Order: sequence, then C-alpha cells, then structure tokens
Amino acid sequence: MTIRFGILAGVSSDVQVIDKDSIPDQIETCRRAIQQFNGIETDCYIMDGYSRSGYDSLADAMEDIPPLKQAITDAEQNQYDVLIVDNWDRLGDLGQLVHTRYKKYRKQLYSARQSGRLQDPQNYDPYADESASIDIHIQGILQTYRINKLRRGWSLGMPKRIKDGLTPSRMAYGYKYTTNREPPALDPSRAAKLIQARDMLMNGESYRVIGVLLGVHHTRVPTVLANPYYAGIVAYNKTLIQYVGKVRRQVKQPKSKWRVGEGKHQPIFTQAEHEEIVAEIERRNEIKRRSAVDFAFAGLLRCAVCGDRVRRHKFGSRRKFKDVIICRSAGAKHVRYDYEEFFDLTVRAIQREIEHVQLDGEEEAEIDSSAVILRAIEANAKQRGKIQEGFERDVYSAEEAAAKLRELEREAERLQDKLEQIAVKRASQKEATAFMQTVDFTHFGEYLRHGDAKQINRLLAAWLLEIQVGDEIKLIKR
Repeated sequence: MTIRFGILAGVSSDVQVIDKDSIPDQIETCRRAIQQFNGIETDCYIMDGYSRSGYDSLADAMEDIPPLKQAITDAEQNQYDVLIVDNWDRLGDLGQLVHTRYKKYRKQLYSARQSGRLQDPQNYDPYADESASIDIHIQGILQTYRINKLRRGWSLGMPKRIKDGLTPSRMAYGYKYTTNREPPALDPSRAAKLIQARDMLMNGESYRVIGVLLGVHHTRVPTVLANPYYAGIVAYNKTLIQYVGKVRRQVKQPKSKWRVGEGKHQPIFTQAEHEEIVAEIERRNEIKRRSAVDFAFAGLLRCAVCGDRVRRHKFGSRRKFKDVIICRSAGAKHVRYDYEEFFDLTVRAIQREIEHVQLDGEEEAEIDSSAVILRAIEANAKQRGKIQEGFERDVYSAEEAAAKLRELEREAERLQDKLEQIAVKRASQKEATAFMQTVDFTHFGEYLRHGDAKQINRLLAAWLLEIQVGDEIKLIKR
C-alpha cells in the first residue's frame, strides 16, 4: 500500500511568516510522519499569512485562501489520498467544514501530532471511522478555549496597562523595548528624526519628502506624526483588527470606547506641539493640495461664484505669456485677474484685516469652552455607566439599554469632535499670533513675493480658512 500525501501548512499573519520558522517546522514534522508510512509527498500547500478564523462557509474561505482552495481542488481531482497537517489547529475554524468536504471526496485528513492510524485509501470508508471527526471537533473546542482565554486576558490586561501608564501593545516609532513591565526607552536617532520631521511639516514640506526621512510611505506620515503617544498619551481600543482571508482591516472604534491615560514613557513632543501638528495636518486635509507650492496663496484660493479651486495659470504662447488667476472649473467665465493685480489686491486686503485682529480674547473663550465640553464628556461617561448598571439589574431590557447607549455614544462622538476642533483652532491662533508678531508689515508685499512660499502659505493657512476670489477679494478667517 503506497499512500499519497498532500502537506498543508500555515500561519495566520505576515509577521509570523517573517519572524518565525513555523512553516518549515510544520513541513518537516509532516514529512517525518509520511516516511513512517512509507508514503510519498505529492504537493505542499502553504497558507502563508491567511487567517482561518471567522468563517461559516467553506466556499468563502476557499475564495479568500488560494492555497486551501488548491488543496481541496487537488483532492477532488484525486491528486493525493491524505491531506496531512502538523496539528489540527492549522485548520482553525475550518476543521469540520474541510472534513465534511473530504468525506464527500473519500479522502482522509491526518494530523502528524494527534492522529493514530490511517486506512487503506482503496478501501477507505469515511463513515466507518469517526475518530478523525471527533479529534478535529475536540481540538477545535480546545483551540477556541485558548483563543478566548487570550482575548479575555487582553481585554482585562490592556485597561490596567493604560491605568499604569504602560504601552498597551506595539511600540511607536522612536522607542526601544525594555521589559513588559516598564515603559520603552527613547531611541535617540529616531527621536531626532521625528523632531526633524515635525520641523519639516511645520515649514510646509511635503509628506513624500518627510516619508523618505522617516522611512515610511508618504500616506503614513500624518498617522505617525499625529500619534498622541509622542505627547505622553497612551491609548487602547482605538481600533479593532478584522481578518478576512489575508486581508487585514483596521476598524475605527467610537471615541467613547477609547481607554486613554498618561504614559510613563518619555514624550518627544509637548502637548502644545502635538496640537500644532494635528492642526497642520487638518489644514492640509482641507486644502488637499495636489501640486507643489510655487506661489503665495496656493491652495487657499476659492472661486466666489462656484466654490471650486482658483489657480494660477500661464496664458499666452510659450515665448510670450503672463500669469493669470482663474477658476479651475469655469476658467475666466467666473474669475480672471492678472496675477500682479491680484497679488497687490490680496496683500492690501490682508493688511486691512490685520489692523482689526484680536486673538487673545478668542483664545480665552476657547479655553472656557474646552472646560465645559470636558465636563460634558465626563457626565456622558457616567451616564453610560449607569445605563450598563441598570441593564445588569434588569431595570432596562437589552434593546432599551442598547438604544440608550448608542445615543450616548453618538453624543460622546460629537463632544470629542468639538474638543478636537477647539484644540486645532487654538493651535492655529497661536501660530497666527506668532506670524503677525514676526512679520514686518511695512514690507509685507515683498515678504510674500520673495519669501519661502511653503512657509508663507502654511502660516497664512493658520489664520485664514480660504481666500474667496470674485469681484472683490474676501478673506475667510478660521
């Protein structure tokens, strides 16, 4: 009797593929078992980084996990007699589903570490022996218990780590691991890069250039720099990780479910610097500038007629042209200015507006508003606790409690958004004040014409939401 074996090995995440020798070890264990049966290996199916959890349909799993689909297809086409795995937990939640399908194909499943014997493939009756089915079922129960135990430990341990000021999970860029019971140590070289990246951001440099410095993709630069961990804040339960096959998704949690505390690690930025970073990123999100900044006011201009962007455009032939300001969608039909004329009009409008600027009183009012919102957030959290307590005491039904909690969570989201908007506005006001105190407005036009366009536009954006261009130039302040 010569038995043909297909080997199935796998791990659940890309990190395990890179950092561990799990897959080679699984394959070697299976090959030793095949030698004991004097069998032959026909193929090896490697699920490198595919989660096998959360499926209630084998068809969905096969669609998401190509190696599993190939193994099942080959079994249907009689390419092997037995599919061997190192351990039943390699099948995850799919154990019973795969076993049911293999009974249909009259193929055996075998665990190199747990199964006892094999039947002659030519005389195999899948209904004569239920040992594999029972074994898979028992191992599935054990695996579910182990996973649930880990998740219970996580849900209990993480809030305690936040309370103790410890890093909840992964370390942020710029820190080095010490021990699980101590905060991470600062990495001087990477911390210096973060400080340099912040300076580049505040001087108007692009995400792409900053990403090269940090060694991350430019789309991740805002997420890295705006991480509150660098301001000494630790947080947990901000996102949930969901796996569908090999696709890893981060699902944002409502702010009302976040656990936030003061960390014991050494911060890199002050709270004020963190707010300035967030404010700058918010401003860039508003502008959504695609092209490089090459003139003052770039990204701030809006058409007063249709609300679309206004841009500087070269009008005329290659040899003889002039710069004009026009609407991006309607061109000169909505807006048309000679650039030099527009420049002078805008400079005069800014100079007139600056004479009437008063920021100190506004900042004090914003601080008072923040205190009111913080008290409202605390009251909201207490109310949610009371509803949960009422549900546990049978004062509310599950449906009533869920409806009340959803409404309170929506209110908590609104309050958190308001608090963040106030922090962003306060940071913008500070930058605008500093800008106005350092600029010589007697030579303001020359400063705008010959200064660094990136830095000028960033400072103007700290004060102005947009510049509306129509029959007249109108400044919309933050």
